[in-house]
Amino acid sequence: GFRITDAITDSKSTHYVVGYIGVQTSAGMRYDWHIRALGSDGMAIWTKSITGAIGLTSTTVRSMMDGQGHLLVYGALPSPDKQHKGRLVASMLKLSPTNGGIIQRDYYDSENQNLDFALCYFPNAAAAIVGVTQLSPDGSETITMHRFGNAETDTALTLTVKLPGHQRVDSFLSLGFDGNGSLNALLRPSPQKSSNVALTYIRKYYGREVSTGNLSSSEPHAYNAATDSLVAGHYNNTFCIYNFGQLP
Repeated sequence: GFRITDAITDSKSTHYVVGYIGVQTSAGMRYDWHIRALGSDGMAIWTKSITGAIGLTSTTVRSMMDGQGHLLVYGALPSPDKQHKGRLVASMLKLSPTNGGIIQRDYYDSENQNLDFALCYFPNAAAAIVGVTQLSPDGSETITMHRFGNAETDTALTLTVKLPGHQRVDSFLSLGFDGNGSLNALLRPSPQKSSNVALTYIRKYYGREVSTGNLSSSEPHAYNAATDSLVAGHYNNTFCIYNFGQLP
């Protein structure tokens, strides 16, 4: 019953597979997060389960390693806020790679939240950025980027961006820092009639304004995101996106 939705390997050749397992309860089928660490020989080192939601079969759990070697696992979990009990919110767990112990658990909650969100980490700090879009039929809602950090030492920061002209975006394609320290987001636009917008981008450099723009499917251009692993542009008169970060 273990449905795997992501898998990564760290610098020590430890493999982490994440996903969810269905658990039958009196209220119905509950889908708990399941995280499993495997050695280079394929033998299990540890497993971890996190209580999930009732009846959500399409939950996608994702993972990455942060700059300090911790395992970050993120996706939709029930809100711990009693006022919004039962609502799913963008959530992140920071786990010890050696035993699966929870080092940090955080979440971001907003109305009409699109649970297909993005996450990236600060290269030299124990904090992460979550990027969330909101579901709105008229495109009037904002895009939010919120900093997860240590509540004892970090101040929570939230940046909201409103795209010009009531443009609509569907979800994040990528979110990360480039070599100049800029936070770059690449977003998939919502399908619209009479629109040739292929991608929407947001760039934020520390201490400066936010710049936004669109990449057209009909005009030649090029775009590099994050650590130049995501490249967008035209090839043989066709708009393409290449994710070189997935190469071995």
